[in-house]
Amino acid sequence: MILELKIPDSIKLDSRTTVEFRAFLQAMVNRKCQGALRYGDRPVARQRYMSRLGKELKAYKQSGNAEQLFNIAVYAFLESAAPENKKIHWDAAVESVTREEFGV
Repeated sequence: MILELKIPDSIKLDSRTTVEFRAFLQAMVNRKCQGALRYGDRPVARQRYMSRLGKELKAYKQSGNAEQLFNIAVYAFLESAAPENKKIHWDAAVESVTREEFGV
């Protein structure tokens, strides 16, 4: 199966960053596929993906191991597909929770 992502031609992106982002996405796909082989491909809420994501973030803060970043990204997807958070919703108009403190 081929997964194809399209970036609009009208958006001028830094080519090095785009290559790095593609590598990150591929590493995330690899991690997701490995998990599907080990645990099955259908996300289930009882797996508590939000809690797992939090543990991975804590481990990353301590170790700096980028492998945790790929796990976090996959857990973010799994949480969106089978949420532990019962308040899940989508509001694309929500204000940034970081911009005021951290800037652009």
